[in-house]
Amino acid sequence: MHHATSWYFYLRNGSWGPPDSNLYIHFGQSSVALFFMISGFLFYSKLLEGRKKPINWTKLYISRVLRLGPLYFFAVALVFLIIAIMVNEPPMTLLKESLHWISFTALGSPNINGIDGTNIVIAGVTWSLRYEWVFYFSLPLLALALQVSVPIPYLLLSSAVVAIAVLHMHLARIHFVSFAAGIAAVYLVRSDYLRGRASSATASTVVLACLVVVVISSRTAYGIIPLLLLSVVFALIACGNNIFGLLTIPVSRLLGELTYGMYLLQGMVLFVVFKFLIGFKAAAALTPLQYWLVILGCTPLLILISFITFKTIEAPAMSFVHPLSAWLHSRWPWYSIAKVDTGAFTNLETPMIPIQSDTGEPQSSPET
Repeated sequence: MHHATSWYFYLRNGSWGPPDSNLYIHFGQSSVALFFMISGFLFYSKLLEGRKKPINWTKLYISRVLRLGPLYFFAVALVFLIIAIMVNEPPMTLLKESLHWISFTALGSPNINGIDGTNIVIAGVTWSLRYEWVFYFSLPLLALALQVSVPIPYLLLSSAVVAIAVLHMHLARIHFVSFAAGIAAVYLVRSDYLRGRASSATASTVVLACLVVVVISSRTAYGIIPLLLLSVVFALIACGNNIFGLLTIPVSRLLGELTYGMYLLQGMVLFVVFKFLIGFKAAAALTPLQYWLVILGCTPLLILISFITFKTIEAPAMSFVHPLSAWLHSRWPWYSIAKVDTGAFTNLETPMIPIQSDTGEPQSSPET
């Protein structure tokens, strides 16, 4: 909804940017903020558990690479293919541009093959993955602060990546407030009082009221006040609120598994439809009703594509997490390397989102 609205105005005036509507802005920005909160909540919870049992750091990072990497590289390959169909460019220049994208755009996301607005092909969504990776690599330092033992190689890697991010990546600090909100929720869910009241209709009303206030009062989610309100929303859901049952219906569980694919592939579906099927000029002439009928038609297509990529790319990749980490440990037993010994560790299985994050409890689904 967020990017479809951006496309509506891009087709008419050639300018890509946030929609001229609070509601459509928050469909995108507030969703990303809540996504960062989920990451902060999940992984900080595991660090706290690390005080009791050892953290399998190798498995943690393998799970992140195999969770985010395969579909990301598939999406980038599709971007390269779409651009290659349109214009040709010298191979070395194309290779240099490709390396930026392969780095999860940590090195930037330049135009490919001389096509202005390459980012539009993927709706510019890859920027958020840089923040995810910086957070993942900060985990050993956070663990050390919690007096959890960390193998020295991981501690050095964490320090190096965080230093590079701070000095060279020009990251917006406001986004780390979302991660911090997720971390705060880790402590809040340990309150019997909050958990006992979070599932009530009153709490669901508070969740909806906070969302309404955010949309009405702010043009962006990336400010202290809207993030505080979104933090209340997230904390109540983490404590067990299901928004009047909305998060416990089967379709929520299904869509929860497909969200990473929908996030990465939405831009290409819109681009292909508007560029190759309809044509930019014809799409720009669509009435608002006709335009939203096109988006309505794109929606089941996007869900189907995301379902196929989940079953054929994401799920198979995640099935290799355990055997690959076991193989690496058999070749390079990192646990025998000296550690900064400040406590105990925990065995971290493949990170999962508790169903309370999208459906209640007690089951779980792969983190997206």
